[in-house]
Amino acid sequence: MTFGIIFLYLLIPAVIILFIGAAAAASLNKVKYAAAFVVSCVMLPVFFLGGLQAMRAVGWARYEEPGVNDMRPIGSELKYRIVVTFKKTATQEDIHRFGEDILRKKIPQPNGVLLEFADGVCNFSYSQMSPEVTIVDVPFCADATEDEKARIRQQIISSPLIETAYEYGDAGVIIKLK
Repeated sequence: MTFGIIFLYLLIPAVIILFIGAAAAASLNKVKYAAAFVVSCVMLPVFFLGGLQAMRAVGWARYEEPGVNDMRPIGSELKYRIVVTFKKTATQEDIHRFGEDILRKKIPQPNGVLLEFADGVCNFSYSQMSPEVTIVDVPFCADATEDEKARIRQQIISSPLIETAYEYGDAGVIIKLK
């Protein structure tokens, strides 16, 4: 990737400038200078590409290693999720309790209780579009089993606080759950 950028933005303009210099020198009948410019126009890409081949032969070319130049999506890589809107009558305390009871699990500790994400849930975030609507995005972990997804899905659907729930799945398929 880096070599492509260097080639495109540095090498090609340099060759064009050298070619213009060769044309200017030729028009002024300066054959020695014109020949030097033409040789430079040819040798610059030859040495650049030859250097790439030499680095490839020696093993210094990192662009061929898997994972180095892979494209990665911007944002969450978790494809499966449930997006939930709460009823307007749900209070902040109700929404907080919903998060603790359904989206988290309680693990007893010697000094209290530890809250972790429920099995299959990797994260969840609250976003507020307006003062009347609270939305929760609940992405499933990449390694979540179908049983874990079904359990979370059923608990969300059966909650009386939920106005609507949508599940996002394979290939952008959206399913209205409630």
